[in-house]
Amino acid sequence: RFEDVTERQRAEPLQGERPRAERGRHGGRQEAVAGDQLDVELLEQILLDVESLDLSILEQAFHDVIEHHAALRLRFERAGSRWRQRYAQEEDATIVSAVDVSGESDEVVEGILAAAVSRAHASLHVQQGPLLRAVYCTFRQGSPRLFLTAHHLVIDDAPVACR
Repeated sequence: RFEDVTERQRAEPLQGERPRAERGRHGGRQEAVAGDQLDVELLEQILLDVESLDLSILEQAFHDVIEHHAALRLRFERAGSRWRQRYAQEEDATIVSAVDVSGESDEVVEGILAAAVSRAHASLHVQQGPLLRAVYCTFRQGSPRLFLTAHHLVIDDAPVACR
């Protein structure tokens, strides 16, 4: 029962190695393996309009979420021809980066933001983590925006962590 699993998770956070669920197609996407890295091109992402935020509080909030939700601490390692998953004790990486384009001309803003998003995507790593990144963007006019991206494995495998 879900309630029993939730109660066990509160008592004992998931840690260590767990058998990886067999996967094939998910939502029309085929999992791809390139060498020793599961495909990083399969990302989930969202862009949110937000109020002005204290970045140190935002960073701590993300670490609290990662500590609570075991799927965000998943790590995957190659074991012969298969992948094995394990849960990291904690996330050491900085999750939030900031991009201030308030002093930039409109012509360069899109390129700066695209580069920041690209860096966030490229930094997701299934073996070492993190599997979640946030980019806090401030502009000359309008609300700040928070770009969130996560590797598809933490989104698609979230129910696996509850088994």
